[in-house]
Amino acid sequence: MKLSTFFQTFVGALALLPSSHARSFNLDTRDLTGSSCLAFGVGNCPGPGCTTLGQVCINISGGNVVVTYPTLTGGNTYTGIHVYVGLTAPTNRAPGLFPYNNVNTPQDCSIDIEGTTAQCTIPQSNFASLGCNTQLFIAAQGDVSFRGSNTGTGWGLGGCFGCSGNGCNGNCAKYWSFSTSCQCPTVTSYNPITCIVVITPAPVTATNTCNNPNPTTSTTTADSTSTCPACAAPYFCGCSS
Repeated sequence: MKLSTFFQTFVGALALLPSSHARSFNLDTRDLTGSSCLAFGVGNCPGPGCTTLGQVCINISGGNVVVTYPTLTGGNTYTGIHVYVGLTAPTNRAPGLFPYNNVNTPQDCSIDIEGTTAQCTIPQSNFASLGCNTQLFIAAQGDVSFRGSNTGTGWGLGGCFGCSGNGCNGNCAKYWSFSTSCQCPTVTSYNPITCIVVITPAPVTATNTCNNPNPTTSTTTADSTSTCPACAAPYFCGCSS
């Protein structure tokens, strides 16, 4: 058989294999992950008139895209939050037109009853082409009441958009981006551990002794002044002078 004919036959045989056989590498499905955090500030940010309240973070986990606002303290509370998350950069500066907020139904975003924490949980399925190394764009806006009096608008402090020149100074609408990543899930298994303890006692040495509590002592007294009595059978006696 010619080499070229053999090669063609070999390739043809591979083509007839089921696709499951050709792709069987025992690889687990990779999990989509990624996270990014930026400072969250109210006022003319960046600049001397900026009040930074913490960090706003985006995290991909468990099939959801989660945006978490910083926890407020000192009597400050959230009165509203608006979030943009997309595969392209936002173009509309109006927070009320962002797709995710704490008002719309279904309510993807929520503010706790005390008004100090806020979060948006967005199903990953909302982004059809979201995959490994996909760039996501985020704009996170929040209305903050300072001790129940003055209200300010806060942003995740990315770059300004929808403006130009001097219009981008101060408290402009801002966004940032980050790239997703994929990782193989890690499975840790533990094998049972069996311990066998062998205890060997020290050898015991015992000495058995018998003590006669009533020992018998025989005493023979010879009287040289008397005549030995006659011996009677079966005893054999004798006297010494």
